[in-house]
Amino acid sequence: MRKQIIEYTSPLDALIALTKQLNTYEIKYQMNSEEFFAKYSQGETSDDEVFVEWAGNYQHYLALHQDIKSKLKDSDRIYQRGTLKNTCNCQFPTLLLKF
Repeated sequence: MRKQIIEYTSPLDALIALTKQLNTYEIKYQMNSEEFFAKYSQGETSDDEVFVEWAGNYQHYLALHQDIKSKLKDSDRIYQRGTLKNTCNCQFPTLLLKF
């Protein structure tokens, strides 16, 4: 199978694309990615190419998710300390993101 390299403009775009791909696997195999990865890691699945891809995509998803979550926490700490200034006096909407 020929692989294609896709570049994203941001980690969030990559996370969204991975989430869509994981959802495709989950629907097809009637199993969530966390459950699949636990079985895969314990050798309870075959090493078919699709499962290797699913496992790699899930690991990439987890790494991106953690990176974005960490950056959001860091940004919040900076904002809470008052070191991030709203110099344009713009009104920013509040974003509620749950991780």
